[in-house]
Order: sequence, then C-alpha cells, then structure tokens
Amino acid sequence: MDELKFKVSAELKNILGRDLITSDNIAILELVKNSYDAHATKVEITFDDDKIIIADNGKGMTLDELKDKWLFVGYSAKRDGTEDNSYRSKFKRVYAGAKGIGRISCDRLARFVTLTTKSEESDTVETLMVDWQSFEQKQKVEFDTVAVKHSSSREKCDFPLESHHGTILSFTALHGFWGKDEILELRKSLEKMINPFSEANEYKIEIFAPAFNAQDREIKNKIEELLANGNELTDERRAYIAKLKNTIVSGIIENTINDVLKIKTTQIESTLKNGIIQTRLSDRGEIMYEIEEPNRFPLLEDVSINLYYLNRAAKYNFSMRMGVTPVNYGNVFLFRNNFRVWPYGEVNDDSWGLNQRAQQGYNRTLGTRDLFGRVDVETSKIEDFKEVSSRDGGLIMTKPAQELMEFFKKIHKRLERYVVGVLWGEGFVRNNYFQNVDLAQKAREKLQQQDKDLDNTNSIFENIGSKVDFLQLIKSLVNDDTIIVKYYNAKLADIVSDVSATDIIQANIFHDIRKVAEKTNDTELASNIELFEEQINQMRKEKEDAERKAEEARKKAEEEEYKRKAEEEKRREKEKELEAQKQKNLYLTATRNTTQEIQDITHAISIASTEQLSILSNISSAIRAKAKIEDILPLIHELGFFANKVKQLSMLITKADIVSLKTKVRVDLKQYIEEYLANFKDSLKINIHGDINEPIWKRLSLLDIAIVLDNLISNSKKNNATTLIVNFLKTDDSFEVVISDDGDGVDLATFTKDSLFDEGVTNKKGGSGIGLHTIRYTMEQRLNGTVEFLGNNLYNAKGASFKLTFK
Repeated sequence: MDELKFKVSAELKNILGRDLITSDNIAILELVKNSYDAHATKVEITFDDDKIIIADNGKGMTLDELKDKWLFVGYSAKRDGTEDNSYRSKFKRVYAGAKGIGRISCDRLARFVTLTTKSEESDTVETLMVDWQSFEQKQKVEFDTVAVKHSSSREKCDFPLESHHGTILSFTALHGFWGKDEILELRKSLEKMINPFSEANEYKIEIFAPAFNAQDREIKNKIEELLANGNELTDERRAYIAKLKNTIVSGIIENTINDVLKIKTTQIESTLKNGIIQTRLSDRGEIMYEIEEPNRFPLLEDVSINLYYLNRAAKYNFSMRMGVTPVNYGNVFLFRNNFRVWPYGEVNDDSWGLNQRAQQGYNRTLGTRDLFGRVDVETSKIEDFKEVSSRDGGLIMTKPAQELMEFFKKIHKRLERYVVGVLWGEGFVRNNYFQNVDLAQKAREKLQQQDKDLDNTNSIFENIGSKVDFLQLIKSLVNDDTIIVKYYNAKLADIVSDVSATDIIQANIFHDIRKVAEKTNDTELASNIELFEEQINQMRKEKEDAERKAEEARKKAEEEEYKRKAEEEKRREKEKELEAQKQKNLYLTATRNTTQEIQDITHAISIASTEQLSILSNISSAIRAKAKIEDILPLIHELGFFANKVKQLSMLITKADIVSLKTKVRVDLKQYIEEYLANFKDSLKINIHGDINEPIWKRLSLLDIAIVLDNLISNSKKNNATTLIVNFLKTDDSFEVVISDDGDGVDLATFTKDSLFDEGVTNKKGGSGIGLHTIRYTMEQRLNGTVEFLGNNLYNAKGASFKLTFK
C-alpha cells in the first residue's frame, strides 16, 4: 500500500495568526510571555511613529535555534522538555507557554516584523525579516516554501539593562491604531498579567511612548502638588490621585492586584498541596476558623485559592485605593505558573459560573459583583491545564481542569456559607433558630444595615443570630469525619455568655453547642453549657408557672364576673409571690456557700473601715500641722475610694445580691492587678516588675480578687510597710504574682508556713486571724489557684513575701 502525506498551505499563517489571535492586546501579552520563558528580567515595549518595538534581555537565540525552533511552527521545545534545562536551573521558572504558535501572533500586529536576537553562546547577531503578506492568497503554495529573509552581523544591539544578549521584535506597517486609550488599556492588562505573590516579581515590564511624554509630565506634576505638604489627604483626594496615575502612559508596569489584596475584608484561603487541603476563613483581620482535610481531587497537585468578599465598605476602600470601582477592575483571576489565563477575572466575565448561580436565588449567593480574588495553579504538566489556541477562551476542559472548577466551587461555597449565613442573617432566618420570626427578621435587618458599612466585625459579635449561625457552621464542619477543625473563633461561637438569649433562641441549639464542645474537646465550653442550662431551665419553668397561673386566674375572673376586682387583686399578689420565689430560686441556684461569702464581705468592710479611720487620722494630723491643701487632697481621694468600697459591699449584703457576687468576667489579670494597686499609691509606694507584654486572660469574680489583694495590703500596712514590690511571672500553665513588703515580716519562731493560714491565727496583736485564712480560701475555692508564704527578706525587702498562683 502506498503512503500519502499532508501538505500545508501558506494560508496556515492566517489560521494561526490574525484569525486565531483576535485581540492586539492578547498578541502582545503572548510575546511578553515568550520573553519571560526566555529568562528575561526586563521587557521594554516602545510605541513610536507607526512602530512597535518589544525588546528583552533574555537568553536570545543562535542561528540553529532560529531554524530549528522559531521557524518550526507548532514545535515547542518547552513542551518536549528539551528547552535549555541547564540554563533554567538559575531562574527556577515554570514555563508560561507551550503551544509553539505564539510567534505567529506577530501577524496580528503588523505586516512586517524584524526579529533581532543574540545568544549568550554566540558572537553574531541574527536578524530575520518577515513580510506576512507574502503568505497571503497563496492557497496552493506550501507554507514551508515561502522564504524569510535572514542576515548575520556583529553589530551591537540595544538590549534592555545593557545586556549583551536578548531579542528585539520590531513591527512596522501596523494593522491597528495605538493611541493613548489603546496603550492605557494594554497597561491594565499587563498590570494584572503576573501573579503578585510569585517569583516572577523580578520580571519587569516597561512601556515607552514618547508622543505622550509631555502629558505624562503634567500628570506627575499635578500628583506632586496634591501630595505636597499642607494638603490634607482625604479619601476623595486619594481617589483622584489614583485616577490620575491610571492615565500615565509610560513607565514600569506595577502589579495592581497586590494593592487590592491589602484591603481589609472577608477572606477565605485554601491551599492544596502534598495530598492535604488547608483552609482558613478570616473576617476583617479576625480568624474565624481553620480546617484541614484530605485532597479529594487526585489530578490536582499544587493549587491555592484566595477569595475576598467585598461589602460596601470594602468596595469604597477599593475605589479610593485603585481609582476605579471593583466591578470595572475585574473579579476572580486565574494564574497558571504565575501568568494569567484569559478571560478569567475580566470585567463582565463569568468563566467561574458565579453569576449563573446568583441568578437562581435572590440574596443567597455571591456573584462577580461581590467577589475579588485569584486561583493559582503550579504545574509542569502543561497538557493538564492547557489554554485554547485563541488565548482568550480560557482552559480546555480536561479532567484536571474540571477538578479545578470543582475545587473552586467547594471553596466558594464555604465563603458563601459564612457571608450569607453569618453576615447577611439568611441562615438564622431560614433555619428558624429564633423562637419568634419577627425577632429573627429584625435581627437580620439590623445586621445588614450595620455590617455592610463596617471594616470591623463588631456587629456580628453583638448579634445573637450571627453567633448561633456561626455555631451551626462549625457544627457542620466537626460532623464531617474527614475534616479536622484546627481552630474556630470561640468568642463568636459563645452564645452561653448571655442568659437573656434564652428568650430568643430555640432550646435545641444547646444540644448543638454540646456536640461542638465534644468534637473539639473544648472543656470550658462544655462546663459553661451545664451551668447555663441550669439557669435556663429554672427561668423557663418559673416563666411557664407564672403564665399558667395567670391564665387560670383570668379564666376564673371571666366565670365569676362579680368577683372580678377581688380576683384581679389576688392575681397580682400571686404574681408578686411568684417573682419572689423566682428570686429565691435564682439565689439558691447561683450560690454554694453564702455564709462564707458574707463573712468575706464583712471582713472586707472591716479592712476598708480601718483604712478610713487611719486616713482620717492622717488628715486630722495634717490639718493640725497646717499642711498645704495639695498634701491633703491625695488623702481625701484615698478616703473616698474606701468609702465608696464600703458602700458597695454594704449594698451587696443588705440586698442579699449573691448572684452578682458570683458573676465572672473575662479580664486581663495582670492589667487589672496593676490598676487596682494604683488605688493605694497615696499610702504605699508600689514597685512593679516582670517582662510580660502579653495579656493574661482569666475569667473570675472581681470581688474575689479584690478580697485577696485587700487582705494582703491590709496585713502589710499593719506590719508597718511603706513599700510593695510586685513581681509578675508566667509559666507554661500558670500566672504567678509575688507580693513583698518592707514591713516587720512574719514571726517564724511562732508560725509554720502552713499554720500561718489557719483561721484565728494572727501575726499581730489584736488581729482577727481572718485575713490570711480568707486569702487561702478565696484562692483555692473560687479562683482555682493557691497562695504560698515564701518567707522574709526576699527581693531586697525586710518584710514578708507571698506568692499567688493562678492556674
């Protein structure tokens, strides 16, 4: 059997050139990518007198490479792995292109192209001169029979950065018009061409357009005037400056995507690498959750997705920073090996299918108008993520490309779940988390009015609906056995800190909280749930009883009209009894040892009263000595502090408000102790030591810590101390406070370190023996800590030293 062979017509030039590359911008971008693949660090694009020149300082080509590669249409040494591997080891770049037809994009720009190139390995400059018209209307002429002019020389060429090697493409007889608007549009495309977080940042692109130099100078001078000292840099001025910068034609191309990504907004980051997917969702600077899961996309190896939801505040900041609205800048860009794949991210482009979903549901999806971001794919398997030959048609939908789309949808839905549910309130309205539909709707409306204009998360932390929906989001994650929840924002998930929430949210929510606590091993949350549910059950039972009895009274009044007034009065009295019983039950629920608490308060009152008498004596002495008023005022201030303290403690006892005594708040313990001790600065010199710069957070009763500090200070004063030395120490599992004084110290011949804390034992004649016992009881029983007598004469002081340890 005979063998026949294909012939290729010279008309192939049109098919691979102007008919395929339909945009002048795309043609230039393809040639810029070729320079990058040739290891250039600088590319210069010049527009001058109906001519375009693209020059780089890449590795250049020898005559053999011109023949065997550049003139070999469809052949790609990058694709078959033979392209200068030894040279590439110095640059560590992954190729941006690999089809072997990018050179034909020259036909899109002009009739004539002159290629001048010199290799680092060659002494000669090679020049090709191509007239693309010589290939036209020659259907019966074979492509490879049309001659291309060539010459060699040793002339010096002006490659960028004074390089001795590189490539220059000179286009004449241009097919299109290149005015200011056209060049600025090209700049916009080049600004978004390279991934801002890639190693391609050392690759610089610069545009030269001499015809517009005068206009550029005027714009730059205007910007300098606006930035001059004395001019207030308002948001409007910043936006105006950004718009002016966008009208400068010549200069280095700056990657504007990097500036956009600095805007503080809601963000989800997901990285697929080494068989693991790690995802973090953060909101205006606060991390909301971090998870890890196995890779379920076997054809994907190194992919990262960063998506940003832009609320109204973020869109405003975007416009101020960029001088253009987000919708006119773009949306979610795709980068393969650090270079953009068109048209993903272009204005009005929906290659990710976002708007198609948004059209199917009102206010429940995130479309291109709400999002900004990037998807990065690093791969040496070019065939897996291959662009269509037209270069502006996106990826060919290979199986890996299809998996990439599925991965994107997965991460997009996670961001959407948080935004729509937690930030917009759709979740708690739709899922009936509230007992009352009207309350849920009002909470949602308030949330949407506030949150869209904020660059912080205050509104969601104050909205019980957002907190409940976030809790449900975390529950869905922990229920997936393939997902490891490495972190979640416990503050946002904490709905047990406010008992009033029981009148708003459904009771079954607490079962969900318990499940989250179990799955994440959050012992503090589990403990809080038990206490919270006790309070809830008691309050709801009392409420139900009151409502039931009130209803019975109402029916009885209807049946016996003539007894209405008497029965009405009886009902009122019954409600008063129920309220009294409710307070009594709350009292019994919240306390464990009321007698001990009242004893502690009484002792605290005694200490404060003694301090008052001592200060009054000092004031009296000062007056008799005719002291200056500025010397007496600090004593009056200190007297007021203790008088107010006695008043507050007395009110607690007279009202029997024991529940308030047990109230625990979350405080920075170190800062609180420093501020509390400052109240005694007029009677004691306070020296504080310890290099702890971070907060020491602890949940405790402020009354309990005040009782401990008051007793220690009182004992120091009774023992003639004039100075307190306080040392803060932090270990892996505790916070220690060592308090020393310069008083008389402890009589160690009479007491042991342990007996000193026994009730009734005193170091001072006339003392009660209650103070140190109260300190130990309060530290161990209420503050989950210990107190220890360290001894006398520590820290260069002659008095006693005590150590408080908080676990």
